Amino acid sequence: MKFLFALATAMLAPCYVQAQAAFAHFMVGNTWGFTLQDWENNMNQAKAAKIDAFALNLAANWQRQDQAFNLAFKAAENTGFKAFFSFDYAGNGPWAASEVLRLVQQYKNNGSYYKSNNKPLVSTFEGPDHANDWISIKQTTNCLFIPDWSSWGPQGALAAGNGVADGLFNWNSWAYGPNPLATYGDYAYVDALATAGNKLYMMAISPWFFTNLPNWGKNWAWKGDEVWHDRWNHIFHIKPAFIQIISWNDWGESHYIAPLDNTQWGLFEPGNGNAPFNYVDAMPHDGWRTHLPFLIDTYKNLNPTVGQESVVVWYRKSLGRNCGTGGTTGNTASQMQLEYHPADVLSDNIFVMALLGRNAQLAINTVGNTKAWDYIPDGNVGIYFAKIPMSQVISNGGQVHVIVTPPTNPITVQPTQLISGTGCPNSVTNWNPIVAVAAGAASTARAPATLANQVCIKGIAVANEPGFNTLCQFTCQYDYCPPGACVCTQTGRAKTRPPETGQPGYPVNGDPNYSGLCQFAHRFGFFPTSLCTTTPTTPTPAPFSPFTPPVCRNGTSLPSTSPSYDGLCSYACNFAYCPINVCQCTETGPQHPAPPQTVGGSWKGNGSNDAGLCNFACRRGSYCPAPCIPA
Repeated sequence: MKFLFALATAMLAPCYVQAQAAFAHFMVGNTWGFTLQDWENNMNQAKAAKIDAFALNLAANWQRQDQAFNLAFKAAENTGFKAFFSFDYAGNGPWAASEVLRLVQQYKNNGSYYKSNNKPLVSTFEGPDHANDWISIKQTTNCLFIPDWSSWGPQGALAAGNGVADGLFNWNSWAYGPNPLATYGDYAYVDALATAGNKLYMMAISPWFFTNLPNWGKNWAWKGDEVWHDRWNHIFHIKPAFIQIISWNDWGESHYIAPLDNTQWGLFEPGNGNAPFNYVDAMPHDGWRTHLPFLIDTYKNLNPTVGQESVVVWYRKSLGRNCGTGGTTGNTASQMQLEYHPADVLSDNIFVMALLGRNAQLAINTVGNTKAWDYIPDGNVGIYFAKIPMSQVISNGGQVHVIVTPPTNPITVQPTQLISGTGCPNSVTNWNPIVAVAAGAASTARAPATLANQVCIKGIAVANEPGFNTLCQFTCQYDYCPPGACVCTQTGRAKTRPPETGQPGYPVNGDPNYSGLCQFAHRFGFFPTSLCTTTPTTPTPAPFSPFTPPVCRNGTSLPSTSPSYDGLCSYACNFAYCPINVCQCTETGPQHPAPPQTVGGSWKGNGSNDAGLCNFACRRGSYCPAPCIPA
């Protein structure tokens, strides 16, 4: 990440890019039994939520693909909806360039195919090592090509195929570990795309992530909690050209917003994903669509009315440490992340998100048991947010009873699913939440300013040093929220800045990452003496970015692991691959680059589950100890 550059240019607020569309990622592979009516029902639901198009994700070589696409585009024509291709290069290997070309040529002139500036939009899920295929595909189809090549990062993705991409889709939309969701990665894309010639940014937003599909090597959670609320504020500050919701119907990763549909749940059947239980059944997420018309229209600079006040509530059905994890980790070593117990990542809270035209009192269980809002929109019109400890309802038999009381027409959310105080269903924790919703009164209220006329009025920092948060909380409220150091958490009308002091500001520790923040803070009368001084200091760059999350750099096997994997844990943990169900990390810090994979095949431990350690080590060719055997 070019964080020094970002700080140097941070006095410039993000310029407003005219928002073009909001999409939803759609897993075509789940629709083997879909009729035309099924497609139409899903598209009508998405259209009602103000979603503009489905990004049709499909793995290569699916024999039902032509039938599915024919139905999808016929349904889009019948419903006045749109769709476009998102070719999945990870699910079943790479797509043949000839097949991609055939499909784009076949459908690009269909009236229901989504176009931007008269160019058919095409995307991918991964596949950057096949970037050269797209040079001729673009020449033939004249498509607008915005792939997700997140595994190569923005610089690598933009260089792939001699710069063939017209923009980039950044898949990453979940928080790292227990920290709030940051935007440092988004701004790395924004910076790189601007430098490459003002190419387009497609920004991802997702409400949750939990998967437990052992047959596919997937069993982890990323921090969901408040990301559905926080990410919209990130979108409002960054103002990307496109947004894509992950996902409409990816049941296996728990971030679906479609209505529950058991005809799409084949991945939970024995011999498929091999999930220990169906963690989607009776866990509706429809409520997350409730506020989309207001949020999407706000993103598009339309300044919508509230329309109808409503309250959305989501929560898990048991405490995080009530029973077993099911082997689930918080974060995943498979992506070189530091792993946590999932209860250290997903908090034991009930989350409340309300769309209101006026301030209202929030209560839990009884009207008198009030809770202050954690987030109040500028001008009191728009989205409110709060989190409430699960413990407050467990003493009430586990019944969730949220009451929002405007001056008239109270709104009550009281789902039938209880929170267990002692146990959990299926003997292991279901890390997937239930989402409930209730509607209130009609409202014609509007936000006091359109998005184009809003600036940052609140922010934080998500860094390894607390000093950044102290400074960001002051500077961001006055629209100085440098993206390399701070995260804007709210936009609104510009606040009047304090009188200027004329005092210079320099970082006490010499770290140039603090320079702009100290200058601004002193200029407007904030003097945190432990962080900033009026005396020039010698620049002392930090040895590595404090905005990059630490990874594991050393480890040993767990004492309970049999046979011992000490050698494998020591080797793999040194390169950030340190699965907590087998190894324990003993040192964290910046990542040691791992040797490249040079050996094919698959490897496993000769004994208990090795959590992928043998695959990680043996495929690199230099270390493959005795516990490992060919799979």
